[in-house]
Amino acid sequence: KAEAEIWTDYRNPKEGDGFWVNQTEVEYGVTDRYSLGLYGVFIEGQGFSAVKVENRYRLNEPGEWPVDTALYLEFKKGIQDKAQDEIEGKVILSKDWGPVNISANPILELEKEEKPGGDEWELEAGLALGTCYTRFWKRVTPGIELFLAEKESRVTPGFYIDLAPDVRLNLGAGIGIEKAADPFQLKTILELEF
Repeated sequence: KAEAEIWTDYRNPKEGDGFWVNQTEVEYGVTDRYSLGLYGVFIEGQGFSAVKVENRYRLNEPGEWPVDTALYLEFKKGIQDKAQDEIEGKVILSKDWGPVNISANPILELEKEEKPGGDEWELEAGLALGTCYTRFWKRVTPGIELFLAEKESRVTPGFYIDLAPDVRLNLGAGIGIEKAADPFQLKTILELEF
């Protein structure tokens, strides 16, 4: 199957004005375990700012191992700013206990930094932890995510809503939990399968 996702986020940094970020992705299931996605990133005031290529490979069938496991590798190329170049890798770990799902995603990111003597790549680590309850209401799944990374740590409560058989909406409000993090982010993802 193929899927289109439209991510529309509002960022409210501690310094400067708030702005909107849109990411539009088309993802295709190349095999029953491997999917490939292509993103365009648009930032308010900058326009088309980056292209991302996402690769995701599922190592096991759901429930086959004690923890469902997938590998994720993403390449980001800045269009207007080389400092936006990134390589991100993560392990996606997930486990269902009845109606409750718990996930953990250790993340490693290589980010390009412009330095006076030339560009350097900086390694950053992060961790995303999440849980959701699938039997809250027939079309609504509440959940919460904790994202831990240098200067970006936040907690994001939200809802996953089935609008139609192949249409879903994810709504969340990210709240910064450290001084350097954005105090507030509005996060939305509209998913369309075809």
